[in-house]
Amino acid sequence: MKKFLIFSIAFLFLTGCSNIKIPNHNLTQLDHLNEIIIKNQIDQYNNAVIQKANIINSIVFKFRGKNMAAIGMTKLDSKNKNFSVAGFSPMGLTLFKLKIKGDKLISSYVIPEFGSNNLKKAADMISKDIARIYFDRKINIQKSLFLIDQCSVTTDIIRNNKRFEYIFTGKPLKLTTKIMYKNKKKIWSVDYYDYKSVKNLQIPFRIFLKHYQYNYSLNIETKKIKLN
Repeated sequence: MKKFLIFSIAFLFLTGCSNIKIPNHNLTQLDHLNEIIIKNQIDQYNNAVIQKANIINSIVFKFRGKNMAAIGMTKLDSKNKNFSVAGFSPMGLTLFKLKIKGDKLISSYVIPEFGSNNLKKAADMISKDIARIYFDRKINIQKSLFLIDQCSVTTDIIRNNKRFEYIFTGKPLKLTTKIMYKNKKKIWSVDYYDYKSVKNLQIPFRIFLKHYQYNYSLNIETKKIKLN
């Protein structure tokens, strides 16, 4: 029986600061871009996105002035919007288990100390954050309009009365930022760094999620990846 996705969070409380800053991207100036070149490069990016994999990560969660460190392994099927999650403490204590199928949370467990009195809300938050990071990283280049800046190419997508902004940078272009707005207010963002190739496919080895409503962040670094 195959092990389901492990996104193991070993919560080690450290001193920290509640001021959350998104790490800078090392942007380079984009020269001689036109719509044809943009579409070709983003199509190349779309085809190289890793969607099924086992990933070992280290995680730092920042919330309310505390840093919480984590180490874990992720099994992902973003193509079908499926994943399973189990988080453990360093002593092997199960902190949470989640199963997502078709982008819906179908089963969950969260240790009471983790979720306080609202375990369902805690499970929902964890599952949505993983989905925000790994799902919907591709765009339809035929239906997108692109805004070209000195160092970036931006396009907007409207889904369920929400606006999603996709920012592509680098040579060739890759997705480096995804932002969701609701009623013109920025709700959350995901930034992708340090893309590396794995068997001719690509994945960012560092990811930073910031939730503006709740003022928390996830800083994730990939240590090892195995394609499914």
